[in-house]
Amino acid sequence: MKILVNWATMKKVARLEINTATNQSILNGENFSLDIQNFSKKLIKIVSSWEKEMINPYGRDGISYSVWIKDGDINLKFVGKNKFPNNFSEFLNLLEEAKIC
Repeated sequence: MKILVNWATMKKVARLEINTATNQSILNGENFSLDIQNFSKKLIKIVSSWEKEMINPYGRDGISYSVWIKDGDINLKFVGKNKFPNNFSEFLNLLEEAKIC
């Protein structure tokens, strides 16, 4: 499984790449220590209820995010900007716990 998480605010940008087959995670181009199996499992649970696209067309600055999950024939992509799913705080907590943002 491959996972790509992008997160951006006015002050911070993060890009996390995960490859479960090679047990490798890269944050902003650098190898990153992460409990990949645990993180991936939690992330999939969180985004499973998300709409594919949540964009506030009137927001100019703020928070943008994307999550891409590819596993065999499964190809899921979620994107958003200044509009958030109900459980977005769980997503932020997961990123904070992993020291991604």
